This record gives sequence, C-alpha cells and structure tokens, in this order.
Amino acid sequence: RTAEAESTPLLQQYLRIALRWRFVILGCIAACLLVGVIATLLMTPRYTAVTTIEIAREASKVTDFQGVERETSAMDQEFYQTQYSLLRSRALAERVATQLRLVDDPRFFDLFKYSSGDPAFTMVTGRYPASGRAVRQRAAGEILLSNLSVDPTRLSRLVDVHFTSPDAAMSARIVNAWAENFIQTNLDRKIQATSYGRNLLQRQLGLQKERLDESQRQLVAYASQQQIINLPAQ
Repeated sequence: RTAEAESTPLLQQYLRIALRWRFVILGCIAACLLVGVIATLLMTPRYTAVTTIEIAREASKVTDFQGVERETSAMDQEFYQTQYSLLRSRALAERVATQLRLVDDPRFFDLFKYSSGDPAFTMVTGRYPASGRAVRQRAAGEILLSNLSVDPTRLSRLVDVHFTSPDAAMSARIVNAWAENFIQTNLDRKIQATSYGRNLLQRQLGLQKERLDESQRQLVAYASQQQIINLPAQ
C-alpha cells in the first residue's frame, strides 16, 4: 500500500480526500454563504451623495512683465490646498449643522448611533435643552466631518464632495448644503475684504483732506502775515 500511495499523484490523493469529505466541505461552504447573506441583510445600508464644486482663482491681470504668470502658477497650489482645508473645516461643518437644524434633531444623532452622557443630550419634555446647544453643535460638526470626504479631480479645478449616511435623503441634503455654505463663506470673505479696503481708502482720503485743509490754513495765515495781496491778472 505504501508503494501504491507513493506512486499515486498528489493531486489525485487530494481529490480522493475531497470526495470522501465532500458533504462536510459543501456544508461548510453553504454555512459561510448563509452567514454572509444574513450579515449583509442585517447591516445598515449606507448611501453616498456627491456634489461637484469648481474652485477658481480670480482672473489674473494682463501685464507686459515677464515672469508674472509663472509666479501666479507657483501660488496656485497653496491657494487650492487652502480651499480644500476650508472645505474640511470644523467651522463649515458646524455652519451646515446649524442651517439644517441637525443640532436639535434627536433623529440625526440616533441615525449615526451617537451617544453621550453630557446633559446637553438629555431630553426635556421631548426636546434637547437650549443650554447645551453649543455642545451639540460641536458634536454634530464632528459627525459630519467623519462621514465627509473631499476628492479633488486631478489636473482640474473641480472638487467632488461626498457624504455618506444611512439616509439617502439626508446625504443629499447635507452635501448640497455643504456646497452652498462653502460658496457663501467665500463670497462673505470677499465682501469683508472689499469692505475693509474701502474703509481703509476712506480713512486715507480723510487724512489727506485734513492735511490739505491744514496746508491751506497755513498758506492763508502766511499770506496774511506777509501782507500778500493777489492782484487781478492784467
């Protein structure tokens, strides 16, 4: 028997063993498939919504100087990295949470299985207490950021913003609000910069006017002291 076993190819030996234990093997495979199906059915479904944002710098001024375009291009990477960081910022997340009223929505926190022993999450007459709103705002912002992803499209100015949640409608609402608030914050920042520049210019104009008035007063005083009289032109 030993000589016969040695002469039998190894593959045939494995096939014989598999045939001998075929019912056990088939049973294990069927059990694994059944466990996989049950686990899939029990898992909470996840829905991802996507929106695309175009981030563009202001048009560069046309000049005749060489090297200006090269300098602008070198600053592009810093500009876009800053924009990507703003898209992932906590301030933007909390702004979205406040706009969509997620801060005071118990269903939102239950949906993401968020639990905390903080009194801010203790229900009082069916509602969260107003005193803990700041705590809930931070918690809502953390939840949003942990389920958000920002994916810049290579060699373009487009950015894909993804948000995943167990609720398809909520994912769409959040990702759309994220894009809207990001655009609005950029507009607000530009308005503030314009307002600051205008106020600074007005202060400088006021200062120059005061200096001009003072120079005119000094000129009049000097003319009076020197008894300088302007004669009409002949």
